[in-house]
Amino acid sequence: MIWGEVAALGTAVTWSFALLLYTLASRKMGSFTMSHFRMGFGLLTLFFLNWIVMGTPSLAHLSQEQWIWIGLSGFCGFFLCDALLLQSCVDIGPKTAILIFTTSPFMSAFLGYFFLGERLTLSTWLGMTITLSGIALVVFEQKRNGINLKSKHVIRGLGFAVGAAFFQAAGFALAKPAMISENPVDPLTTTFVRAIFGFLGFWLITIFSGRVKKVVRHIQDKQSMLYIFTGATISLVFGVWLSMIAVKLAPIGIVTTIMALMPVTVLPLAALIYKEKITKRAIIGAVIACVGVAVLFNMS
Repeated sequence: MIWGEVAALGTAVTWSFALLLYTLASRKMGSFTMSHFRMGFGLLTLFFLNWIVMGTPSLAHLSQEQWIWIGLSGFCGFFLCDALLLQSCVDIGPKTAILIFTTSPFMSAFLGYFFLGERLTLSTWLGMTITLSGIALVVFEQKRNGINLKSKHVIRGLGFAVGAAFFQAAGFALAKPAMISENPVDPLTTTFVRAIFGFLGFWLITIFSGRVKKVVRHIQDKQSMLYIFTGATISLVFGVWLSMIAVKLAPIGIVTTIMALMPVTVLPLAALIYKEKITKRAIIGAVIACVGVAVLFNMS
């Protein structure tokens, strides 16, 4: 069955739609501030969706061990990953940061092997390598916006990008045990609990740094709030829900590779909405990435 891989592909597509909406809002308030509202809207929507689907808003059925695993997953995957990646983009530029971030599937594969007993075939490793090579070509479709060597924080930026890749991989690896245990937690509830801890991470650091007023004042921007709410519904509710389904059904190395297709899936959307020109290099990279995904699907 390839439902895990299909869910991973759906994740990449939904995240691409949401990315464009988040970009519109971030241009006005900054991406870190935007993330506070993104997590807030997503958490609220997930609360009601979980209530409707599960028949109760209570999370009392989760064991202490499941709270720990999923909570750590949310803190790593939603908060630490996002915070480090955003700062890395500032330090070394978004293209370099995202390129390094695409190493996350390899980290996921190793974590899956050592901690979850997931073994990948040589063909699967080949498919992952082909896919990530294509993505790398898309990310660097233009030579500008590479590493800013004049920046004082190049080493920090590179380290943060590696850290973001690791914490995304760790977030998926930490969530899986709770979903495949004797009393498994369903992917929707897992997503809801992860969002709780991601939300707490962003707001706690803002409270302790004394920047609450600076963040809250942006709530008056109704247009940006609409962008964020729509993006949160698409990415956190449907996208992350699909990602948890994918993680539950397939090896995390494979699904995170397919999820990493976002730089590819966002190309036609950016061309349609922002009228951005798609270069030949980007098209070649997209084709290579699709070939790699085809290999992964064929191995399923």
